[in-house]
Amino acid sequence: MARLGSLKLALVSNSWGWLSDSLLQSPSKVNYFEYASLARRGSIRAGAGVVRTDRFSAPRTRVTAHLTPKLFDLHVKLRKEVFDASTLAGFHSNCGSSWHPLRAAAKHYLVIDKPPSLPSIEPADNPESALSPHWLRRTLPRQYTQGYLSITGRLDAGTHGLMVISRSAEFTGLFNKEIQARRIDKKYVAVVSGWDPIKNQNHKVGAWTHFYVKRSSLDGGQHDVFDSLSAGQSRLVEYQTDFDKMRFTASRLQQHPYTVPVQLVVTKATKANQNSNALRGFHPATIKRMLGQAAAENAPLFELHIDLITGKTHQIRAQLWAEGLSIVGDWLYSSHNLPSPDTFALCCTELGWTCPITGVALKFSVS
Repeated sequence: MARLGSLKLALVSNSWGWLSDSLLQSPSKVNYFEYASLARRGSIRAGAGVVRTDRFSAPRTRVTAHLTPKLFDLHVKLRKEVFDASTLAGFHSNCGSSWHPLRAAAKHYLVIDKPPSLPSIEPADNPESALSPHWLRRTLPRQYTQGYLSITGRLDAGTHGLMVISRSAEFTGLFNKEIQARRIDKKYVAVVSGWDPIKNQNHKVGAWTHFYVKRSSLDGGQHDVFDSLSAGQSRLVEYQTDFDKMRFTASRLQQHPYTVPVQLVVTKATKANQNSNALRGFHPATIKRMLGQAAAENAPLFELHIDLITGKTHQIRAQLWAEGLSIVGDWLYSSHNLPSPDTFALCCTELGWTCPITGVALKFSVS
C-alpha cells in the first residue's frame, strides 16, 4: 500500500570513523544489525555513493540513511521454466497468479513481462528493490543477465506488462532514438471506474489530447537538509508524502505556460470481465468480488484499450484522472478500489518495433 511518510537521517561526520558507529551515536541509534539490513537494500549513502557494507568515513562526509525504506511485496508466483531462447516468438502464459517474466531474449535486448509491485528504476530509499538490474539478476537465469543491463523505458511500480531491457550500450542509444521518433508501438489495457459516455461527452473512443504539468514543478527548489548542518551534527527528518506534488495534472486547456501536450488514443471501451489482462495481477477471488460489487452498485468497471502516442511519466493515469476516471488500485490518482498493495489494473499488453540493429520487425504480446 502507499506509504504515507518516511524517516530519514542526515549527518555530517566529525572525524574518521566507522559509518555504523556514526549512526549508533546519532538520534536514530541504529544498531549494527539494522545497519547491515539497510546497507543490503542500498538505503545508506555516504557522499554521492551507496554504501553496501560498513566502512571508514572521512571527516565532514555527508551521510544519508533512509530508516524506513518502502518494501515492495511481490505477490505473484514466478514460473521457473525457460523457453527456447533461439526463437523470438516469446512465451505466452495465461493470465493469473502465475507469471513468466522472460518473454524473449536476443543478443542486444530482453523483453520482460514486469510483474506489479516492482519499481522499474532504483528508489532512493531501497535501490535493491528495482527491476533493473537487481531483480532481474536475482530472478532470471544467469546467461541472460550477465554484463550490461539498462531499461529503455519504464513502467510505474504498480503497472505491469511488457518492457524492453537493453543488453548493449549500442542498442540503448539506437532504441532511445526510436522512442524519441515515436516509432515504438505501445498498447495498454486499463480497467477503470467512472466511465459514463452518456453523462460525460469526453468519455469516448478516439484521440485524447491534454496539457501536462507536474504539481511540484510550480513550487520552486527544495531546501537541502545538509545546508543547516555542520561537522558532527545530525538531523532526523520525517517526510510526509504530499500527494498533490507527486501527481501530474492534465487539462484539456493550456492553463500554465510550463506544460507539454500529451496524447493517447482510446481504441475500445467495453465492460470489464475477469479475463482482462489489466486484472491479471489480482487474485481471481478479488476480481470476482470487485466486478460483482461494481455491478451491484450499477457502476460497472470498464476496460479501455489504449494506444500511447506520447510517453510521459504517469501519462495514462493522469489523463484518465483528468476526465474523472480512476484505474483500479491506483491510490495516487484517487481510486477507491485498492485490492492489492501497489498493483494497478493497468497493463502494457503489446510492444512493436523494428530492431534498429538488425532491421527485423518485431511484435510481442502478453497473451
